[in-house]
Amino acid sequence: MTKPCVVVADDNESLRYLTVHVLEDHADAPRFDVEEAEDGAAALVAVERRLAQGARVLLVSDNRMPNMTGLDLVRALRARHAADAVRVTVLTSAEPPDATAEEMGALAVSLVERPADLNALRGILGRVVQDWLRG
Repeated sequence: MTKPCVVVADDNESLRYLTVHVLEDHADAPRFDVEEAEDGAAALVAVERRLAQGARVLLVSDNRMPNMTGLDLVRALRARHAADAVRVTVLTSAEPPDATAEEMGALAVSLVERPADLNALRGILGRVVQDWLRG
């Protein structure tokens, strides 16, 4: 069976590194792979590849990225796959200006304010990963 995968999409290399580092330090890290993507377009390719391999996928994405925003990435994924195929958490410093709360709910997106504190990020991602692995 293919190992589940967390795809981390963020154009900010430092924030992407921190997110990946927190995920790789998670107690359940041996149970899943982590893959990085520098923007939404690269994340779409990564998610599609992992799904084609039969993996369960959790997407942890920034919203404001070049080439394809996090929200556009989710729209593209939802147009191609059922909502339960890819769990999505968007870490952002502000609500996406191009989406209503209703649309975010319809797209089955968990919108989480990106914390400034590393321990808070650990807590948030820890809960997201545990819920996803149980799912």
